[in-house]
Amino acid sequence: MKLKRKILLILLTLIALSNSLIIIFSDIDVRLKILVGIALIISIILLRQLSIVRTRCDKLYRKVAKLPKPPKEDRYKELKDRLSICEKCENIPYLAICIKSFQEKKGYNNAQVSDRCWIDSSNYRKILTGERTNLDKETVIKIAYGLTMTLEEAKELLHSAGYSFSKFDKFDIIIQYCLKKNYDPGQTDEILFKFNLHPLFDLKYKEIEYNKGLAEFLKREERFMEIQYRLSQCKKKQDLIGYINSFQEKKGYKNAEVSDRCRISNYHKIVNRNQKRKNPDKKTVIKIAYGLTMTLEEAQELLHRAGYSFSKFDKFDTIIKYCLEKEYDPGLTDDILFKFNLHPLFDVNKQDLAGFIYSFQLKKGYKSAEVSERCCIDLSYYRKILTREITNLDKKTVIKIAYGLTMTLEETKILLRKAGYSFTETDPFDFYIMLCLKEKCDPGATDAVLEMGCHKPLFDIKYVPVNKYAPKPPMSKEV
Repeated sequence: MKLKRKILLILLTLIALSNSLIIIFSDIDVRLKILVGIALIISIILLRQLSIVRTRCDKLYRKVAKLPKPPKEDRYKELKDRLSICEKCENIPYLAICIKSFQEKKGYNNAQVSDRCWIDSSNYRKILTGERTNLDKETVIKIAYGLTMTLEEAKELLHSAGYSFSKFDKFDIIIQYCLKKNYDPGQTDEILFKFNLHPLFDLKYKEIEYNKGLAEFLKREERFMEIQYRLSQCKKKQDLIGYINSFQEKKGYKNAEVSDRCRISNYHKIVNRNQKRKNPDKKTVIKIAYGLTMTLEEAQELLHRAGYSFSKFDKFDTIIKYCLEKEYDPGLTDDILFKFNLHPLFDVNKQDLAGFIYSFQLKKGYKSAEVSERCCIDLSYYRKILTREITNLDKKTVIKIAYGLTMTLEETKILLRKAGYSFTETDPFDFYIMLCLKEKCDPGATDAVLEMGCHKPLFDIKYVPVNKYAPKPPMSKEV
């Protein structure tokens, strides 16, 4: 490369010299000859400087080329580091590992534990081998009784399964008290029954020898003073519904906004105290946290009031915790869950019609009520479309939704494609709709255009166009 540059530089210099000499020795004005000479000198100096700069650049490039290339930045490196803890629990859930370790520590065999916690031996074996997962809270508490755990050990076991004892739940308060006092299953069931709760083990007490003294046990009222005090304190504090309602009031959200954001159609029933319902499941509580745009700490408090917790050994919990910490929206959270081979929480799928409508609505910042009113579709029907209760939509309904979301022609084409339709230019109806979307006509104007083309109105809005036979105002001479 150096040799080629030198030859090129010499050739350029020779050409410049020959041209300059021809001009100097020709019959031209002296002043012009002087200017040509000066230009020649300057050009030679510049060419020389240029070659020096090029050689320096080459040396610098060689130095940089020898350096190791910087590694590509991994977007989810932090999350992958956190998920590395869960790698040892890929084949067997961490709950099963915890149960096995406690069982070995206590020196019990499978038959002893299954008999003590009143769980079928085959089911208990499936729990240990990881065949049976997603245990409910009551089953985990039963296993804690089967392993004769203390209160702290039971809390650790519950946390490994993604649960926790809530300070605001009557059942949890009584179970904590019984574990603290080392009561057996029979005594625990009697206390639960005394406080009008369904027994945990549902034992037939008369047939069991070690529970003969339960009648005397229950006569001692002073034993339950601590439970009654805790329950009275619990009533003074906010429970799950109270916490949700107060938080929603603080943020200034309406029920419709929250239900749209968290994609729960029966949200108004969850937060209604008049309807006696059990605490929602863990995923529903997480959805509500997203709907109320909570921080990680606020979401953890909400889960605690519902009797749940984030387990650091669970892949799903780790990802949700990371997304809440980074304040990701539902769509991005679903993308990350899908990337790590987990089922989406909100199911906002870009390839899905309902997912596309919902993501577009969030992008525009519209509420469901606004969209349904704009596209002349009943609000309950529109919500069923979003929650996938209604899937097979006809072409006209899809076009109406496009108008409700104020889509452009190109966006409407994408929406129709996702519903399995397309615009046909030879069809007069499609031609008029495409024309109206291109001109950004509102529903009323679109109906008027369709009527002019002898078609039925799409929205059935009484649109009053300008009467062409009405007397026109007098025009001035200037006009």
